[in-house]
Amino acid sequence: MAPFQLLAGQSHQLPFNIQLPFETPVTQLQCAQNSIHVWLHTHLDVDWGLNATDRDYIQTYPTALMQGIIQAMQLYSLLSRC
Repeated sequence: MAPFQLLAGQSHQLPFNIQLPFETPVTQLQCAQNSIHVWLHTHLDVDWGLNATDRDYIQTYPTALMQGIIQAMQLYSLLSRC
């Protein structure tokens, strides 16, 4: 990508896709006890920049298979209901 100039107050979006590992924790469970956070750590090469790094939090959902396993574990009291 070619260099660009970003002035104060401006934003720039860079669309991308990423395949998360299957082991990525699930953040979106209907559970008050779920305190899992997953984020992308970004870094820009910014000359004289004050804040070149960032944490962009993402939401991860269980797959249909995971959801079925979670429900079965709750049904048989192997996992507390949230």
